[in-house]
Amino acid sequence: MTPKNKTIAALYISPRSIYKTMSDVDPWDPERDATKWPGGTPAVLHPPCGQWARLRAQAHHNPEEKALGLIAVEQVKQWGGVLEHPNASTLWKTAGLPPPNSYDDQGGFTIQVDQLHWGHKARKSTWLYIFGTERKNIPSPPILLSYPETTIGQMSRTGRAATPPEFARWLVDIAKTCAA
Repeated sequence: MTPKNKTIAALYISPRSIYKTMSDVDPWDPERDATKWPGGTPAVLHPPCGQWARLRAQAHHNPEEKALGLIAVEQVKQWGGVLEHPNASTLWKTAGLPPPNSYDDQGGFTIQVDQLHWGHKARKSTWLYIFGTERKNIPSPPILLSYPETTIGQMSRTGRAATPPEFARWLVDIAKTCAA
């Protein structure tokens, strides 16, 4: 198990990501190129989702960008951590990942959460594939009994993609329970 104070990696993040403000995170944005990450620690992985998400028909076709999803699956299975993608991402079927509330034959599992509970302005149903820890080690998510301010469809691309700070911290805390 990774010590609570050990640095973990955040891969495939945006240049202005909240992860860059976290002292216990080694951030990998496009400039650093997460495909060159050497591993060695668990990670939180946010591979591009446009070509895997429900509205993928509207996404710009980019085979290299789409391939990052499959590379991220390999990375999380090798080093442990959390891979985050939108609810119903086709990456799950393509990569053979288990659906929510299920395990794969290697011990990885998927849970579904809504980022609204961590402060996202809209309901943002999200799948998390977690590898290298047991479900009992996952910190309890917060329960927020408020309504969303907007819908995902009404938000800018940047707003939709933004990771709420509390959600990022929760994902880092999960990654720290994973074995590298």
